[in-house]
Amino acid sequence: MNETSQPALDMASQNYYYSSQQTGIDNRFRERMIRRCLRYLKGPSVLELGFMDGQWTDHFLALGLQVTVVEGAARMAGFARTKYAGNRAVEVIHSLFEHFEPRKKYDTILMGGMLKHLPDPDALLRRAHSWLNHEGILIATTPNPRSLHRRIGTHMGILETPESLTEADRAVANLRHYDRYEFKYLLERNGYRVRELNTSMLRFVSGDKMQSWDDELLDALDTITNEISDYGWYIYAICEVSLS
Repeated sequence: MNETSQPALDMASQNYYYSSQQTGIDNRFRERMIRRCLRYLKGPSVLELGFMDGQWTDHFLALGLQVTVVEGAARMAGFARTKYAGNRAVEVIHSLFEHFEPRKKYDTILMGGMLKHLPDPDALLRRAHSWLNHEGILIATTPNPRSLHRRIGTHMGILETPESLTEADRAVANLRHYDRYEFKYLLERNGYRVRELNTSMLRFVSGDKMQSWDDELLDALDTITNEISDYGWYIYAICEVSLS
């Protein structure tokens, strides 16, 4: 199985994460996607593969769930350990996903925006079957390369194609992008039944140009993706292990 490079992962964690854009407008966008997923959560145990700043984790804890965080980047694992020091509801494990061996099963597994980083996402998805309790769910998310703002960027000549990897993608170690159809196929070919797959947030321009936009407008831009799903910023999928 191909492995993530630890040095490359640690280097990538120095870019974007904890920047004003990540903790500002992008988290405001992401919050709306998280809210869409929360109604599907099953507990009491959650496995969170990949950690940024605790935005998902805080929601899990507010619902009284027990969270195991697995994070490969030393910087981000350290941030998680500091943030949740003394909180017995959170366990933080510094490990590459390829090396992780769970000691128990979970009711919900979150793969938040991390499949695009992995050399072999299929292998992890297949291994995760045995990590879920009966009727447990997988929540998987990924940026949508066919989002409106990337299409606009392509017509402006900023991108060669909507799926092109940008310098920003390479800085955070993105290896690929999935559109809605590719993401669904990735999940289904690895033994999952997709209960819901949709997008969240309509973006016209880069996030830094939307920092001052108010919440009412952002709510409307999130809601409208129900009508034009191909153009939303972020894809989320709610899945179960297929019995077939």
